[in-house]
Amino acid sequence: MNLERLKLLEQYAREDPNDPFPVYALALEFMKSDPQKAKDLFDKLLTDHPDYLPAYYHAGYLYFTNGDLATAKRILETGAQKLKTSGDMKTLNEIRGLLEGIGD
Repeated sequence: MNLERLKLLEQYAREDPNDPFPVYALALEFMKSDPQKAKDLFDKLLTDHPDYLPAYYHAGYLYFTNGDLATAKRILETGAQKLKTSGDMKTLNEIRGLLEGIGD
């Protein structure tokens, strides 16, 4: 984990809370080193910026890999619904694949 990059992303997130990208980038940075921090950031991102579509796959994947299948499924299903109208078939197919791994 690059501490300089983290500090810079945190600064960007503070400076422009309406820009979802720094929060998304921070969450990605924390996925391996601090999964709880990453979850908190993804939760904030999906609450504050529900139309920021790249977050759905990674947030769902994080919850999936940490064993919270119900939350993962909810996040991924929400993302899939939003992606259907966006035309981003690549991400939609990735989400569908992850949903298949969760099952019912």
